[in-house]
Amino acid sequence: MRRLNYEKKKGLTGLLIAMPWVTGFIFFFLVPIITSIRFSFSEIVINDFGTEFKYQGLSNFKYLFLQDPTFLVEMIKAALLVFKDLFLVIAFSLFLALILSQEFHGRLFARAIFFLPVIVASGVVLGIINGDEFSQELMSGQSSQMQLDLLQNILINTGLSEDTISTVVETVGNIFNITWRCGIQVLIFLSGIKSIPVSVKEAASVEGATAWEFFWKITFPMILPMVQLNMIFTIIDSFTDSSNAIISRIYSLNQAMDFSYSSTIAWTYFIVVFIIVILVYGILNRISKRYER
Repeated sequence: MRRLNYEKKKGLTGLLIAMPWVTGFIFFFLVPIITSIRFSFSEIVINDFGTEFKYQGLSNFKYLFLQDPTFLVEMIKAALLVFKDLFLVIAFSLFLALILSQEFHGRLFARAIFFLPVIVASGVVLGIINGDEFSQELMSGQSSQMQLDLLQNILINTGLSEDTISTVVETVGNIFNITWRCGIQVLIFLSGIKSIPVSVKEAASVEGATAWEFFWKITFPMILPMVQLNMIFTIIDSFTDSSNAIISRIYSLNQAMDFSYSSTIAWTYFIVVFIIVILVYGILNRISKRYER
């Protein structure tokens, strides 16, 4: 009986702790979600008497897919840009995590530096940074044009193809943006690397495993769940970034008071991104299972 009462007390405590979140979700998320769904199926008319909803069925969605000249193009460009930066962000984050997991003087300070963009991006400081033209140039991932031109000329003299040269130059110009987006991923990779037992490292050292062999045969398999998590996080983060063309268009439509069409684009975009995330998760899960075998 005492155990049952204790279980009830724990359940009640958990419910009380969750109540603020549940209340916030209902009033600040659930209600706007339902309202936006209603917007997407209606035509909103604002007059002197208030807001009037005229049910339109799927007409907004039909216009989006059959008549809108930019949505599909922007969707394809956004997807290509996301997957183009995805592997760079993951590889760079893993590289930084491997470095920061080593023992050296100033390690905590170095970790704080790479996590700083996450703190800045979540506050007012980012608005100040974006208000400065020089900082905007850095935030857009653009290095000095003279340096990029010099790099391009050097690569041209090596005889590489134009596609390879353009990819390298664009990647170099995007280094700041990639670094800025790696904070959370680096922390997740660090937690995975630090979870590897010391006994495993000692056994590998006794067996004479090189650092390269230790990474591919021990470290990478053990942090594979973190790789999956970081890839899903990076995909969602990139699709919802404010610099994304579709997100920017949704904002502009809201500012123009066209809530009906902006909600239509937003929900269509959400469904497409959700499908992409599910497909990527399925592919990564299969790869993970094959790697474990």
